[in-house]
Amino acid sequence: MGFNAFVLWYSIFPENYPEQLIEASAAISLMRKNSDEWFIDKDKIAVIGFSAGGHLACSLSTLWREKEIYDKLGIEMDSNKPNASILAYPVISSDNKISHGGSFESLLGEKSNEAMMTKVSLEKQVTSETPPTFIWHTANDSCVPVLNSIVLAEALSKNKVPFELHIFPNGSHGLANCNITTASSVSSNQINPHCEQWIELSKKWLVESCGF
Repeated sequence: MGFNAFVLWYSIFPENYPEQLIEASAAISLMRKNSDEWFIDKDKIAVIGFSAGGHLACSLSTLWREKEIYDKLGIEMDSNKPNASILAYPVISSDNKISHGGSFESLLGEKSNEAMMTKVSLEKQVTSETPPTFIWHTANDSCVPVLNSIVLAEALSKNKVPFELHIFPNGSHGLANCNITTASSVSSNQINPHCEQWIELSKKWLVESCGF
């Protein structure tokens, strides 16, 4: 689409929070530091994440000022904050009525307690400073309930954060691009032309709503 793209290979279990958030912060900060050399507009950096990666992307959009980040990286304040966020069928809430419990068990490990579960329940961390957010999900996602995206959209609305939310009626979890570029085979249920619209919709949103 004409955007520079970077992929972050971040730590997973047994590494626990906030290691992933620190790594994502380091990546965004590094992009800004090298913006001239890498032909990056440092004021137009969007983060995108899918499923549990959506939780990390949204964590970066809500928890970027966590003290542990700056203590470890020594970066300039807010140099790790994305300018926009795209979230695909994201894990958001630790509320056991709608959460994907396994994600939070892996994220927190032995650090799991009520306070930490609240901290990583990201609908509770949205503020007016949260960057504009694009969200898409399928209504019948049997892995990560669509209510994760709905409660996030509600929090964004309450805090007057610009957002766009698309809920498609049908589609399995993990659709990714929804086409053969990410599907396991031509007959895979990961090919879903209706949901594939999210790609062009997100591009239009970045350009028209976020000024990218």
